[in-house]
Amino acid sequence: MQSQSPVKVALNPFPVKTSPIFRPREAALKSAAAEHYPFLPVRMWTEASRVVALVARHRSETAGGEDEAALPFRLPQADFMFRGGGRARRHGTAAPPDARTRIDD
Repeated sequence: MQSQSPVKVALNPFPVKTSPIFRPREAALKSAAAEHYPFLPVRMWTEASRVVALVARHRSETAGGEDEAALPFRLPQADFMFRGGGRARRHGTAAPPDARTRIDD
């Protein structure tokens, strides 16, 4: 019998490149806000800049080309969870000075 090679399944359609030094800012949609963002999967960690791009594209499509859709915006903390955004650190240490925030997303 020939052995079959294992099938690789990508759980995240937007793979995030990570390194032991830098962790990208990530966002995940909260279950309670799923009805506001039907085009996003719930609780799937994705690079925040990609989530912003998806939300911006959806806003521009639904706004019919209005100027407000093109304005920069932040992902609402009430609707999203955030993690990462800077150098990896050990538990109990302060955030490094180059840590990213939601404004950077």
